[in-house]
Amino acid sequence: MDDFAPFESPKLLLDGARTSITDFKPACEAFIQSCTYDIVYNQDPNTLEKIVRLRFHRRLSPKLRYAASGIVNDLRHALDRAICDGAVELGRPNMYR
Repeated sequence: MDDFAPFESPKLLLDGARTSITDFKPACEAFIQSCTYDIVYNQDPNTLEKIVRLRFHRRLSPKLRYAASGIVNDLRHALDRAICDGAVELGRPNMYR
């Protein structure tokens, strides 16, 4: 249960993700500068779209993987909360308030 105004919760999650991205970006750039990688080109067999991938010669640190996971999770959670808030605003009874 929360006492947030409509869409306040997803906005807070997005703000947190933005802050995390700001902190994540320099660490990610440092990783890319410090290692070598191959560029791999493929084609999606269904859509025929060109797929470009980077194959790094060393793994991301657990700290960077954890940070990326947290950012993606916050964005997913914000979307989930925004859909729930939107449903409530459109008339669905809110079972969580």
